[in-house]
Amino acid sequence: MKVLMLGWEFPPHLSGGLGTACQGLSRALTGQGLELCFLLPRLHGDESSPGVSFCDVPADSEGEAVAEIVAVASPLRPYADRWVEPPVAKRGPLAGGYGPDLMAEVTAFADRSAKAVEQETFDLVHAHDWMTWPAALHLRRHRGVPFVAHVHSCEFDRNGDRGHAWIEACEGEALASADQVVCVSRYTADRVAERYGVGRNRLHVIHNGVEPVPAALPRRTHPGRPTILFLGRVTFQKGPRHFLEVAAHLSERLPQARFLLVGNGDLLAEMVELAADSGLARKLFFPGFLQGEELEKVFALADVLVLPSVSEPFGLTPLEALQRGVPVVLSRRCGVAEALPHCLLADPGNSADMAEKILAVLQRPGLRRFLLREGRRSLKKLTWDRAAGQWMELYQRILNGHGGDACREAPEPYPMSPS
Repeated sequence: MKVLMLGWEFPPHLSGGLGTACQGLSRALTGQGLELCFLLPRLHGDESSPGVSFCDVPADSEGEAVAEIVAVASPLRPYADRWVEPPVAKRGPLAGGYGPDLMAEVTAFADRSAKAVEQETFDLVHAHDWMTWPAALHLRRHRGVPFVAHVHSCEFDRNGDRGHAWIEACEGEALASADQVVCVSRYTADRVAERYGVGRNRLHVIHNGVEPVPAALPRRTHPGRPTILFLGRVTFQKGPRHFLEVAAHLSERLPQARFLLVGNGDLLAEMVELAADSGLARKLFFPGFLQGEELEKVFALADVLVLPSVSEPFGLTPLEALQRGVPVVLSRRCGVAEALPHCLLADPGNSADMAEKILAVLQRPGLRRFLLREGRRSLKKLTWDRAAGQWMELYQRILNGHGGDACREAPEPYPMSPS
């Protein structure tokens, strides 16, 4: 069996957790005997994963544009309820990443995808998130192979009701047309079913895994001066404003506490200004995007990781923190909480409650030990090998159903969460 996987980023060139998830899953799938070709908008030359062949799209497009807005039936509202002019495909080499030409690059990626893999044979297309779904639809139409949409997040997770109409249209068309839709959590699957009308016979949940890590750096925490960590993109979705509100509450109770907001994003400048206006400038630090050894140093300093997301389909950082002996406090709107039954949860908008949960972890050693012990037990089940086994089973069911409508009756569909 050979799968063509479409992604927008891959280590060591990362913006967030998507590339990390692509790498972990790719390694595990090839380890289980899958032949895998990974298509990216641009290769940097240092992408590497055992058993994976990498390719990127040609430097310029040939042929007509293939990304288009299509009306999709919805129980709630139309996806393109106002006209949005589709972006013109970018000319020349693609940069990849998430720059100002993102939508033009998504269109160009779709245009050029067939040319990029014209010498490849594959049985199925597995595409990660909306940036790659127009290309996956193009390949499905032109090569006649099944397409699996892998949902790591949707536009309403990232931007709420302020989402971009063209992106929502891309998502709506792809999710309506995909042979199967796989979400990273039940939380996300419920929202995809409600928002986009995806039937449960096509909807599945496969939790992400977490990569094993070498021995963590020695803990460097300072009694009496706790460090509270936010790690993620500084965007609406991740709730950085809520983190600042939590910091304000805790600084009143723990004057010596310090706060690290690690990451980059479109709200970073606003958060720096807000920290100054809130009197937190001497306690709240913004080291930017970190990875590798620098990130390990931050984990070694942290006493608690906080994930106050407004809507978090999964969330790998809590798993990475638990691996390194850092307890976590999560928003109730985090999909990863499904896999961590003994974690502390708070409503993302209730900064006082979240602050109290953090305070309990800092001041109650028994609770801290319990959360870490149970968290590590949960981590044993969250491996990429387990996830890859579920993916291999789904691939085989799709191919046995010959793709298209036949595979939509695949057994064991996603059981919707009770309302």
